[in-house]
Amino acid sequence: MKTLYFVLIPVFMVILTVIAWLWNGPAAFVPGIPGSWVFVASPAGLTSSTNSFAEAGVPMLTAVLRSVCAGVAALAALGLVLHRWLGEWRLPSPLVCGIYGVTLAIVCASPVALRSRPPPERYAASLPVHVTIPVTRPASAPPSETVAPGLTLHFDCLDSRCGVRAGDGCAAYPDYPPPEHWKLRRDERRGWWAFDTGEAQLLFRDGDHACLAPRYVHVMRDVRPATGAYVLAFALVLLATLSALTMRSASANARRARFFGFLALLSCAWALYPALPALLTVWF
Repeated sequence: MKTLYFVLIPVFMVILTVIAWLWNGPAAFVPGIPGSWVFVASPAGLTSSTNSFAEAGVPMLTAVLRSVCAGVAALAALGLVLHRWLGEWRLPSPLVCGIYGVTLAIVCASPVALRSRPPPERYAASLPVHVTIPVTRPASAPPSETVAPGLTLHFDCLDSRCGVRAGDGCAAYPDYPPPEHWKLRRDERRGWWAFDTGEAQLLFRDGDHACLAPRYVHVMRDVRPATGAYVLAFALVLLATLSALTMRSASANARRARFFGFLALLSCAWALYPALPALLTVWF
């Protein structure tokens, strides 16, 4: 039995990791190319990165909706575990069918309503270009340049190739072979900037210019869910459909009907987890 636990626990953790990735989608920027960080010597003589990453905020409505979906899923999972001890209590069929119908409509409408938006990994590259910065700079060029109110870029050059820093915050350095230009992009709605090389984007915010690593949930109003999120949502809707049909056919057996009712609710809640907040951004 202990051996079985040692096998099942890692498998369970891997499954949770994969499901979390499918729900959240990839990060809203392409991870930096090798050499994209600028390193400076610390007072102790060791090198340390100049970058400090900051948390990106989640809109309140999105956080509430996701919490409701997660709560319903947790209650349904608890019901699945404890359904044998609930006696002859029946899960209301109209409630399950109503939630299933709403889920089916939302999951099917989401790809249509959001089809014109870019995928999460293209978010930074879809922002408008504010200024184009050459990677190679002449020796006579000034080491700093103010490109916008409150934003001064500093250049750290080596072998005619220049890394760029936003104030004392986020910094990027070109890889080999270097791109011809940095493109500095701007998200006016959130007060974010992006260093874009065409192969990688590095985002930072106004004020302290700290680096950001936003995910789909942080930029939901400007992108569509990841492909993995759609695949998972439709798979869960299919499971909910089968569970709801089985629940109706097993109406004479209270325990069996209750089990598949909870399974349908669990599937619907997790299918709505990425789709419902995304669809509401079309109108709100």
